[in-house]
Amino acid sequence: MQIISMETLRNTAEISAMCNKFNEPIFIMKEGIEDLVIMSKKTYEDRFVITDIVNTVRLAEQEVENGGQLLDGRKVLSELRAKYVK
Repeated sequence: MQIISMETLRNTAEISAMCNKFNEPIFIMKEGIEDLVIMSKKTYEDRFVITDIVNTVRLAEQEVENGGQLLDGRKVLSELRAKYVK
């Protein structure tokens, strides 16, 4: 985890390099307190995809708990391949 001071934000080229080098959020401190978080676009997208997958799985689990219909995974994938893979 990288932590930098608010004053460091003035050097945008250095901040950009750090964001892309470490591929993780960088925490910005203001008066000794974490104030902001910045990250590269790739890191943001990677984390967004993971969050989206986790949320989708949670929704599916809730649906099953509430009596939702279970589907056969192999059958569904086979049908999707037949429909979309040419």
